[in-house]
Amino acid sequence: MIKKEKGSILYFAIVILGILFSTGAVMSTILVQRVRMIGNMGYSVAAFYAADSGIEKALYVWEHIEEDDVLEWDEYYEERLEDGQRYILTRDERDGRLIIISSGEYELSDTAGIRRAIQVSRPSN
Repeated sequence: MIKKEKGSILYFAIVILGILFSTGAVMSTILVQRVRMIGNMGYSVAAFYAADSGIEKALYVWEHIEEDDVLEWDEYYEERLEDGQRYILTRDERDGRLIIISSGEYELSDTAGIRRAIQVSRPSN
């Protein structure tokens, strides 16, 4: 009976090692994704501040134009900032309101970029 059970410990060890390896692979995949997400949070803040710069530009233009004038851009305005940041201003008129959407973007070399947007509106004239 002892001779028949000699190799069973080897099978048991292989199963345990397989479970440990699978658990380690899953945990490392989750860890890498979390580290990448945390690294991109700073870029997300930079994209938000780029969008905020666009809104500030729109508010400045609104404050300094006459009632009957239009905004200095037609439907689309883009400005590049430093360090890969830019904002894009678009305007639309819906339900008697002028809507300005500022999309801020932080361009990354390995991805398409991170975008954040802010929208403001006022009654149109």
